[in-house]
This record gives sequence, C-alpha cells and structure tokens, in this order.
Amino acid sequence: MGGPVGGGRCRGIRRAFGTHLECARDVRSRSRRHLPFRAHRKHPASLWCPLHVTATGGSMGNETLRAVMAGRVAHLAAAAEREHVQVRVIPAENPWHTGLAGPFVLAGLPDGAELAYIDNQLRGQVVSDPVDVASLGRRWQSVTGEALPRRQSIELIREVATTWS
Repeated sequence: MGGPVGGGRCRGIRRAFGTHLECARDVRSRSRRHLPFRAHRKHPASLWCPLHVTATGGSMGNETLRAVMAGRVAHLAAAAEREHVQVRVIPAENPWHTGLAGPFVLAGLPDGAELAYIDNQLRGQVVSDPVDVASLGRRWQSVTGEALPRRQSIELIREVATTWS
C-alpha cells in the first residue's frame, strides 16, 4: 500500500466510489482482516475460496477503475499461487449454483469446533448450531463441485486480468 492508508489505491477507489475517509477506513479494515493470511507468517491461515468468474471480469468503468481492477485481479492470481491459498473459479458455463443465495464462510477452529459466518445486506452472523453448519457444509460442497481445478482457475484469472488493462 502506498502511504499510511492506501495511497494510490485509495485515490483510485475514491474517484470511483466515495470519500477519502470512507476509503481509508475500508482499506484499514481490510488490511486487519487479511493479517491471518499473510504469507510471511510462520503458520498462515488456509484459505479456500470458490469465486464465480463474473466476480473477476467486466472491463467496464473509467480508466482509474480499470487500472484498480486490473491490479486487484492480478493480485488475486498471485495470491492463488501461494501454498496455503486455493482460489477456484466457477466458470461462466455454470451461472447458477447454491452459492448465489449469499456469501458464507466455514471455519474449523484449533479445538475442533466448526463455525460458519453468513453475510447479507443488513449484517453478518456467526452460526454455531451444528445442524446449520452441516447444512452450509453441504452447500459448500455443491459450490466447490462446480469450480475448475486450481491451475485452470489461476490461468483463467490471469486471462481475465488482461481484459481490465
């Protein structure tokens, strides 16, 4: 990041979406959330992320937005190369899947407990009921079953990154 709160990235996002203060707050918040996944950590957290190809593509917007998106999609491809990160792309040929009902995260804790986090337009919610977590686990398997293998996913992400530049 350039500067104390996002520098150049923040300027590009601000032009496209909001004020500098909003952008700075969002960048700081995102940076804190990403700390467990930093590659320089001795034991970085594992991340397995299915992503529909439409989330990476587009090629619309002004020049600043296109530059920001090109950098972000290229960063996503580079992150997907890390040993502890799996980004799997759901191709455009599979436009409908259970993941479209809303984003969710499954977490296995060191003590063996399993939790989920679901997100919607109003708020996020931690789910600890084993029946609900199991239901989300089945949805997870359904979504990931639609995704391309790791190497094909990375290649597709790199290809999409070129459409933004």
